[in-house]
Amino acid sequence: MKTRNYINGRWVDGVDNIPDVNPSDTRDVVGEFSQASTAQVEEAVDAARKAQAIWADSGLEQRYNVLMAIGRTLMDGSTELGELLCREEGKTVPEGKGEVYRAGQFFTYYAAEVLRQMGDICDSVRPGVEIQVTREPVGHRSCSGRKVQHWSSCGSGTTGSKPEISGNWQARRCRVDSWRRPY
Repeated sequence: MKTRNYINGRWVDGVDNIPDVNPSDTRDVVGEFSQASTAQVEEAVDAARKAQAIWADSGLEQRYNVLMAIGRTLMDGSTELGELLCREEGKTVPEGKGEVYRAGQFFTYYAAEVLRQMGDICDSVRPGVEIQVTREPVGHRSCSGRKVQHWSSCGSGTTGSKPEISGNWQARRCRVDSWRRPY
């Protein structure tokens, strides 16, 4: 398996290819992974910033559908992808399949969160002031690394402990507004 980089809507070759060897069987070369140049990384980040604005303006149902499709695809493909992950990382087969399936579950969870529009109105420590907290998508996230494990960890990174998938599918910012009570 030889890979290319998907940058700004097109597949491009990197400046070099890096072999990935199964750590459990060093005779097994899982694939060659394309190493991006600095310019390609900058182009990818710029494209992600532009795509984020489009994503932020998309409707709730569209976001829900995209996230659900990603989640279902990962869960449906967890056997094949999990076995590949086992070769790439030297994991056990159940661990690899479970990791991919769990990544899919994160996407379906956050799809449901898209439809659950919530905010909070809280009292402030300042007399006569209330605070309103709303959530909105912001920024871009990316997966760094060349391995399937990095890709699957990005999918499960919605908890904030690992990188998140590019396109800001889970990243949210809280906006806090305060105002004086009218009474």
